Order: sequence, then C-alpha cells, then structure tokens
Amino acid sequence: MTIRHLPLLISMTATALLHAAGISAAQSFKPGKLHPAVSCAADPSQSYALYLPPGYNKDRQWPILYGFSPGANGRHVVELHREAAKRFGWIVVGSNNSRNGPFEVIKRAADAMWKDTRKRLSIDNKRLYATGFSGGGSVSSWFAQNHSLPFAGVFMHARGAIGGIPRKKTSTFFMLLPGITSDFNFDESVRFLCLTRRTGTRAHLDAQRGGHDWAPKSSCHAMLRYAELMARLDATSPPDRKLAKLVDEEAAMLEDRLKGPLFLCAWERLEELAARVHKKHKFSSRFSKLAKKMKRRLESESLAWADLDEGCLFDAKIKERYPSIESLNSADRSRRKLANDYPGTTATHLAIASQVLAPRSLERVNSNAVQPEVHQAYAAYLAKVKSMSVDFVDQAKKLIKNKQLHQAVVALHHGVLLETVSSATLKKKTFRKLAKLPSFRRLKKALSTQN
Repeated sequence: MTIRHLPLLISMTATALLHAAGISAAQSFKPGKLHPAVSCAADPSQSYALYLPPGYNKDRQWPILYGFSPGANGRHVVELHREAAKRFGWIVVGSNNSRNGPFEVIKRAADAMWKDTRKRLSIDNKRLYATGFSGGGSVSSWFAQNHSLPFAGVFMHARGAIGGIPRKKTSTFFMLLPGITSDFNFDESVRFLCLTRRTGTRAHLDAQRGGHDWAPKSSCHAMLRYAELMARLDATSPPDRKLAKLVDEEAAMLEDRLKGPLFLCAWERLEELAARVHKKHKFSSRFSKLAKKMKRRLESESLAWADLDEGCLFDAKIKERYPSIESLNSADRSRRKLANDYPGTTATHLAIASQVLAPRSLERVNSNAVQPEVHQAYAAYLAKVKSMSVDFVDQAKKLIKNKQLHQAVVALHHGVLLETVSSATLKKKTFRKLAKLPSFRRLKKALSTQN
C-alpha cells in the first residue's frame, strides 16, 4: 500500500470504529429504565419503546413481550406492563410505527422491531409473547402466528381478530380482554374464544369493566403473572417458593371470581391450574373440595356453554367481520332462549353482553364501503335489536321465586356490569331475601363505591 492510500485507510478505519462504537452504545441500554424511542439499526425510520428489567444482562436469556397499539404509541404499551416486567424479569417493547392502517406499514414496523431486538437483546426463544389493543390486538395475533419460532402466548385487548383465528391446534395460548360494559368488539372476542377453543388451542376470556380500551395495569400484571406461572409450571419440579407464591396468588384471584357473573371463565382457569400444579401444593386438595361443592352448578354451566357455542354466535360473511342478517337474527333467537333456559350462567351473560354491544359494532359498518342494501338491512336490524333487551331484574325475581338466591345475585350482577341495573334498584323490597347473602352485600357496596 502506498502513502497516498493512508488518508483513505485512516478514514475507513475511523468510520468503522465509530460505527462499532455507535452499535455498542446503542446496545448499552440501562436496565430498569424506560427507553421511549430506540431506533432500529437497519432502518432508523423505525423505532420502538424498550424496557429492560433490573438485573438484565447477556449472561442469560429473558422473556420478551412485543406490543402494538392502534396509534403507534409504543411508550404507552411499555408503561402498562412496566411494573409486572420489573417483578417477573421481562423485556417489553412497543412499536412506535405500527398503527391502524395499510398492512405494508404494519408489517414493516413489526419486522424491523423483531429483527432489531433479535440482534441487540438476549431473548429466551421459548418465552416469546405478543400483546395489542384494538387494531393492535389483531397485529399481535398475526405477529405471533407468522414466525418460525412459536410464541408462548398472546394477550388481545378489546379485539377478537376474527381473521386471525388459529385454524389448527397450536401451543400458543390466547388471553382475551374485552370491555364488558361498552366495548364494540366484545362480540368479536367471544366468537374468537369459542372458535379458537374448537381447535383445541388454549384460550381464556378475562372481561374488564369498561369500554373499548387497554385493560388497566392491574390486569396487565395479572396477565404476565399467568404467563410466568405457566412457564414455571413447565420448568420447575418440585415446586419452589416463587412458584408456590404465584400459584397462591392466581388461585386466590380466581376463587374470588367464582362469586361473580363469569363463573365458568374463572373455573376453567382453576381447572387448568389444578391439572398442572404439584399434588403436594395445598391448592390441589382445596380444588378437589371445590369441585365436589360446585358439581351441580358446573353441569348447568356446561350445558349453557354448549348452547352458546352452537347457536349464539353469528358468523362473519361480509369482509370477514360483519355478519349476514340471517345469522344475526338466528343468533338473537338463540340468545333469548339461552337467557330463559339458563339464567345466571356465564354463557348467558356473554350472550346477553354480545347482544347489547353488537349494535355498537355494527354501527361502524357505515364507515365501510359496502353495498347500499347492506346498509339498509343493518339499519333495520339495529332498530329491532335496540328495542329488545333481557330484563335482569325480571330474571332475578324469577330466580328468587324458584329459591335460586345465588343465581339471582349473579343475574343482578350481569345488569350492573352492563349498566342496566342501578344502585337504587338493589335497594327495592323485591330483593330483601338477598340481603343476608355476602355476594349481594358486596355487589351493593361495589356499585355504591363506583357511583
């Protein structure tokens, strides 16, 4: 090499060193701190929010949660899960580019975040998870099902992603978190739950009080705890203290939910836990006693669920989302029959909530380019459905007359969640026979606190 080549060599060496230093600095993210905008090395126009748990280092591999929001707000995704990630030792990332919009934009953002995190972070390939809200929920389902590496779980907030239902059994579990009060995607979530379970894939519904929004931080914490618990049950034998604590927390939460309107949703998760927990754990014997105590109620719940699964969910025939009028009418007839045959059951509550909230979803069809006759058909259907509703107070009265006091409280709880039963209603003399029930007192207290 001649002397005249030295400046070029020095320049190239300096550039390479600076580039290497830049990459090194970019990889030195401070654990325990939220980094709102990490630029992707291969595509700087793409970025994501990042949280590394305290103690993070490259000597071990860490579980990771990939998050998507409909408005490209990665920071909010990370903030929602930050406390749980700190406790359980998870990496959390949220795309700052993926948003409701053209699929090309979503795919580019998701691919960029995936490739960048794979290069920079020490990730446990057996502990991959995805989450998202609304349109981001659809992205999380698509994202998890379109990688060569299997994802352990998906948490979908206020979205059922009808086009993304697994067509065959998968090892990925799905957790659905719709708003049971006013989420226009509630019916979508119930359909996703039923159709996914038919494949043999694990799916649970954890309905939240409220509307179309992310579940609160407490629910996000519970979701990560569930995932952590399932992973530890797979890996730990015999159980250690950390695992035993997780089992106790999960069991306590679910046993409390048995007193509410979504009994079967809680029971099935308790069943799953009992099937996997070590027989020496105290929960194992407690569950056996519970199963005997709940035997009669479980029979009714199972029959009601079979009816829900068979006839109460309308099929989607228009753009994979909006159903035919025929299927809507058929579903409504099934819902009313279910409410009459199995009052106070989980299936009845989900069916009624779907009926109440479906019109809010269908009203959105007006923003879509569909044929005029479809608009007209939906307008007629909506007018009819809005005039129909299940009277929870009337249901409770019938149950009291039949001496089914606990189920009467559950029916009233349904009405409270859907905001059709008020605090004043519960004070009526009609319900004085329920006054001594702890569940009724809790319901009255909860309602007065909310008001």
